[in-house]
Amino acid sequence: SAVSAPSEIISLKQKLSEKEGEIITLRDQVAQMNRMFIETQLKIQTLTDENKALRMSIEANNPIHKEIRPYIAPGEEDIKGPFYLPDQYEFVDVEESNPGVNPDTMSYEELLNLGEMMGKVDPGLKKEDILRLRKSKYRSGKEKKQCPIDLETFKEGEEVIFLPCQHIFHSKCITTHLANSKKCPICQQDIRDLLKRTG
Repeated sequence: SAVSAPSEIISLKQKLSEKEGEIITLRDQVAQMNRMFIETQLKIQTLTDENKALRMSIEANNPIHKEIRPYIAPGEEDIKGPFYLPDQYEFVDVEESNPGVNPDTMSYEELLNLGEMMGKVDPGLKKEDILRLRKSKYRSGKEKKQCPIDLETFKEGEEVIFLPCQHIFHSKCITTHLANSKKCPICQQDIRDLLKRTG
């Protein structure tokens, strides 16, 4: 009706004004949160720079080769977020003999050399023991087989060696292996002991 229309419009304008006020309040809150986020990022960067300077100072003046790292209690690894700032640190021993050694990136030969330097690699078979191993010319059958060391398929007529444990390898591959280890790469049996048993 003509009488009720103005009151309805006034009511709608009041609601619109309230919504606009809420929007302004939310925008202020978002702006405040953005400022807090930027301040937090700056604090993180500052602490990171300070930690880096402290780490460099400790490593430069540390005769016992220890490294400072954030302390995380056991079981808490999965609940720490990317912006976690620890309030405790711990000193961790750093390997002094080979600080740049990474076994995951080393070749088979490099691992053997490392083992020799550390005195933990077995001496391997003697030359006369290696010469006692049964050599043969490979005869291919229906099933194609691979050398377990180089993973290459055996070819008709190439020289292979059968170990006493009946595992077969390319002659060159297993000869190189046994010069540094007396165990079969597959079953880990001691080839020297097997040769003694077979005479």
